Amino acid sequence: MSYSLTVQDLFDKKHFQNVEMIAGHGGVSNTIKWVHILESKEITSLIKGNELILTTGIQLNEEKTLFNFVEQLIAKGAAGLCIEFGEHIQSVPHQVIELANLHCFPILVFSKI
Repeated sequence: MSYSLTVQDLFDKKHFQNVEMIAGHGGVSNTIKWVHILESKEITSLIKGNELILTTGIQLNEEKTLFNFVEQLIAKGAAGLCIEFGEHIQSVPHQVIELANLHCFPILVFSKI
């Protein structure tokens, strides 16, 4: 049996009811093969592609660091990024949103859990 999950499919899941897609709408059909929780800003050796990345942004609270993180995810072919807004990240800089939109890389945010 083969099962495929896309970014779009997440919106039908109970735990994603309060999620908002703020960038990369063109990537809603991206296939998710695995989910990783990453809090490290250097990730190139940690992912292979098609992963959905979850983070609170503990090391990503500076704009340049978050931008570089998203660049790495795009280069590695990640399916998308979910950010939990809170203590470390309260918003996503416009420059990061533009990068994600340019590459159809979905960024989803949880404002409340």
